[in-house]
Order: sequence, then structure tokens, then C-alpha cells
Amino acid sequence: LNIREAIQDKPGMAFIFNNMGNILFKQSQYTKALEFFQKSLDINSLIGNKQAMSFSCQNMASSYHKLGDKKNALKYYRKSMFMDNSLGNKKGQASTYNNLSNFYLNEKQLDSALYYGKKSIHIAQELGYPENIRNAAQRLSDIYFTMNDYKTGHQYFLLYIQMKDSLFNEEKTKTLARMETRYEIENQLEKEKKEKEEIRKSLEMAISRRDNIQLMGSFIVVVCILLMVILLGRFQISVKIIEGFMFV
Repeated sequence: LNIREAIQDKPGMAFIFNNMGNILFKQSQYTKALEFFQKSLDINSLIGNKQAMSFSCQNMASSYHKLGDKKNALKYYRKSMFMDNSLGNKKGQASTYNNLSNFYLNEKQLDSALYYGKKSIHIAQELGYPENIRNAAQRLSDIYFTMNDYKTGHQYFLLYIQMKDSLFNEEKTKTLARMETRYEIENQLEKEKKEKEEIRKSLEMAISRRDNIQLMGSFIVVVCILLMVILLGRFQISVKIIEGFMFV
């Protein structure tokens, strides 16, 4: 965050503030989370990032809802909805409508809850996003069960389970793919390690052979020198003997 502030990376600052807010929200520190969501919203408003503004508004609405501030919760949910509608951000619309459906369900305003729930699942199915379909189906299941329409509630509950399983299988596939990739990387690293070890051993053997050859060459040179010294010594003795005989 300090680096982002130092270089005035406003989108990066907004992103970090939002993430910090999410962490605090998960820790049930809703008042503190609101401070960071507000900072994120202020920066996104300043730079004109409406899609990020909508996301910040949703987070603020959820925080206010948890704190029991229904007025501000509804205010920021609606702000998010208007921004998503103006941008044509369908994924954002599906999420906001689902949040509004949940808000009205908690307030026992079942007609409004059903209205926004249906809008949410319609867009989610149009987009084909399993996560949004799962969330909307769960919400509609709760609404219909509350309305004592158990048949329809059960249908949406089955859809919720189906999407939940689909997401689980998708995540499982991704996990297996990550594991396979990791296995391949580890194998490649091990292979490279073995190749480097073989190269190192080959170099050591080459150096050892070179040293042995040099040592052997040095030994041969020394032996040759010694032989020459011995032969020269004998030759000089023989000459002296001959000279002695000549002067008798």
C-alpha cells in the first residue's frame, strides 16, 4: 500500500483498500471494513471507474446490512444497481439483484425478494455463470420455502445443488490441473538437476584425466632428465679414462 501511495497508483490503492475491507468483513469487523470500502469508493469515484464503484457500493451495502443499518444498506444496493444498469454490466446486475433479493427476504418483503431473485437468476442463466446461478437458486429456494411453495422451492434447491456440484467439480479439475502442472514442473526440475549433476561429474572426470595426463607427462620428463644425467655422467667418466691411457 505504501508503494502504491508513493507512486500515486490510484487504481492499485483502491484495489488494496477493497481487499482490506473484505478481510475485515470476513472477520465480522463491519464498521472497520466500511472505512476501507469508503476509501476504495472515493478513489474509484475520483478516477471514474464506475464498475469498481458499483462493487464498492455492494460491499458497503452488505456491511451496513450486517450492522443493521437498513436505510444505508438499501441506498448503496440501489446505487450499485443503477451503476451496473448504466454500464450494462450483466454480471454485476446478477450479483446486485441477488443481494437485493436477500435484503428484502430478511425484511420479510417476499414480493420484492422474489422480483429481484428472478431477475438475478434470469441474467445468471443467460450468462451461464454457475456461481451466480447457484447463489440465485439458493435465494429463490429460500423465498419459495418461506412462501410455503415447497414444490418450486425444491426445484430451485435441486438447481442450487447441481450448480454447487458443478463448481466443486470445476474447482477439483482446476486443483488437479495445478497438481499435474506442479508435478510436471517438479519432474522437469529434477531432470535438469540430474543433467547438471551429470555435466558436473563429466567435467570432474575430464579435469581428473587432464591432471593425470599432466602428472604422467611430468613424471616422464623427470625420468628422461634423470636418464640423460646418468648417461652423460657415464660418458664423461669414459672420456677421462681414455685420456688417462693416452698420456701414460
